[in-house]
Amino acid sequence: MPRLAAVGALVVGAATALGACSGGKPISIRPPTTTTLPPTVVELEPSRAVVAEVLERAAVVLRRRVELAGATGSVAVVPGGVEARVDAGAGQARAVAVLARTGRVLFRPVLMPRDVGDCPATSPDRELANRPATLVEQQGGHTVACFALGPSELDNAVVDTAQATQEPTDGSWQVELTFTAKGTHDFDAMAARYIGRQIAIDLDAVVLSAPTVQTADFNGRAIVRPFSDEDEARRVAVLLGSGALPVSLRPRSAP
Repeated sequence: MPRLAAVGALVVGAATALGACSGGKPISIRPPTTTTLPPTVVELEPSRAVVAEVLERAAVVLRRRVELAGATGSVAVVPGGVEARVDAGAGQARAVAVLARTGRVLFRPVLMPRDVGDCPATSPDRELANRPATLVEQQGGHTVACFALGPSELDNAVVDTAQATQEPTDGSWQVELTFTAKGTHDFDAMAARYIGRQIAIDLDAVVLSAPTVQTADFNGRAIVRPFSDEDEARRVAVLLGSGALPVSLRPRSAP
């Protein structure tokens, strides 16, 4: 079972785990290669009517995602939505893959595990942070666990940065998180309430991991690991590092 481990302890397990940060090999962002290919243009519209200020905030998040993905391009608010132009290069595919993701992270206590074969999973459009939910954990596109979860106690606000790294001992991929000053206090306080119990890390209504808490002192840093490959770890790091969109976006429908 994945665990929330003390500083310096090695976290192992078949599933993604969250541990206090023990260091890793940083992955540098390479500049995009020179190419004559045209940029990818992604047109997005909000899932509900919003004011212009909300679209401007969404554009800020999307610009950050393009940057963190190691790509270049531009994001602009256009009538009724947002348009992103991502240049061809090393991070183009990664940036395009995460642009329309809401990227909302919720930290929920696990009330009880559920049978994978009988899992009435809460749909993303019906999930509410302040209400219980039933969500699945997936690995490699396959459902490996199901959990009944309590209301969220923390969200994206606690996360300051996220970076994909390799675990030095075995080369597996992980995401290292650093917390804000307030987030450090709040995360440790939450961990103290659930020593010996599981906390689910919920990203867009899918559980990244549901580790068991073993410490209440994370010193402002933690690790989510392992991921199936480098690309998955980098995509998750972009989402966790850029923050959640203020409104769900979807590809703009044809006129």
